[in-house]
Amino acid sequence: MDKLSVHSYIKNRSLLDLAATEIHDELVTAYGPYVVSYCTAARWIRRFSSGRESFYDDHRVGRPITMVTQRNIDERSSAKICRIQPHHDNARSHVSGIVLDYLREVKLNVMAHPPYSPDLAPSDFWLFTRLKRNLGTYPDARSLARGITMELNSIPIEEYQKTCHKWIERMKLCVEHQGNYLEHLM
Repeated sequence: MDKLSVHSYIKNRSLLDLAATEIHDELVTAYGPYVVSYCTAARWIRRFSSGRESFYDDHRVGRPITMVTQRNIDERSSAKICRIQPHHDNARSHVSGIVLDYLREVKLNVMAHPPYSPDLAPSDFWLFTRLKRNLGTYPDARSLARGITMELNSIPIEEYQKTCHKWIERMKLCVEHQGNYLEHLM
């Protein structure tokens, strides 16, 4: 099914006040699991409810990379790496030799993270608690994934921003208290 037909279907079904999950389920039932993601369907529903008439995607500036070449990789890597400083926890995938060698090779600094520190992981101090509180039980993995996606999409961007600020405050507290647990200080 082409994009315009999908967008048209989404608009027509949303005019009948069907929920995003219902519309997405219908599309998946009719055309298979790869027709469109739930997030895309929900995004188009929001656009149409805000008065959008066009079924076409918005024009985006710039030409997408249509071919993976070493030059493309080098250009994108050098443009991005100089401005970022990732925060890795101590998961094996983050501290494996190949990852650490690559990070050293591209001269990318990684913020230090104390061994297992739930006080500093936003998923531990904010997100998981919120998800547990707002999610019920689900009969299968697919419906659970849909529920989690809906919950994550319902969180206002300001909440994510506030959490980033809290994370920075927690990092400072952790340094001040020499890496000791700080949950009792929060």
